[in-house]
Amino acid sequence: RCLSLEFPAADIAARTLAAALLDTPTPKRNRRYSVHLTHDMDMLRGNHRPSEPVRKALGDVVFRQDWRSAGDRLRYAYFTGEPWKSVLHLMKLSESKGLASRFFLMGPTNDTRDSPYTLREPNTVRRLAGMIIDRGHQVGFHPGFLTGTDPNEWCRQKKGLEKIIGFSVEEGRHHGLLFDAELTWDTWNDGGMRSDMTLG
Repeated sequence: RCLSLEFPAADIAARTLAAALLDTPTPKRNRRYSVHLTHDMDMLRGNHRPSEPVRKALGDVVFRQDWRSAGDRLRYAYFTGEPWKSVLHLMKLSESKGLASRFFLMGPTNDTRDSPYTLREPNTVRRLAGMIIDRGHQVGFHPGFLTGTDPNEWCRQKKGLEKIIGFSVEEGRHHGLLFDAELTWDTWNDGGMRSDMTLG
């Protein structure tokens, strides 16, 4: 059988296992399947920090004497219409299939493993979230690296994001797919979240 978005292979394998364990060809089905298209917004533009492309372009010129790569790098970083171009493209693709996308935005963070776009471009984040909601898609939370084992930092970043976008978020996925069985679900539950899609 051909795999597709509508074919939940892992769930069907679990049902086959249940049939064998229960010795019945048709174990009771107690789940309904649905497709959730999710997009982690690790960066708003072609870089984590505004100075990154300039530093790398200088390296192209000074160390590699490669002016073309320097120009391409700067053009990609600052003049490609991001984040609007990619987000609109993903929404149009989802809509063409009759689906809604979920865009997971980072909260305010300066950790070097995260992108600080919420701190540096709060107005862009606010406008982007509004556009996503206006088109019938959803906005969620993409907590940074330090939140994986620090519920207080998780809460701080979530509240910071909600303050900027002007509404609460109830689902998301950890940056770097961080997960700790003893902490993560309790943190998300205590934070009023409906779903953590990290394991998915």
